[in-house]
Amino acid sequence: MPAYAKNGNVVCFFQGAHKFKTRYATIGFSDKANLDEGTSWPVAFALKEWTG
Repeated sequence: MPAYAKNGNVVCFFQGAHKFKTRYATIGFSDKANLDEGTSWPVAFALKEWTG
């Protein structure tokens, strides 16, 4: 599965629905992405389809 790293740490990743036997594919962020703004924030998003 594709992932993007910064300074050797994975910060963004893709999980295919078929491979993980889930309803949706997801794109998510690890704790190394440092998205800490406010008291809560999304770290994964469901994708119904992938184009591009």
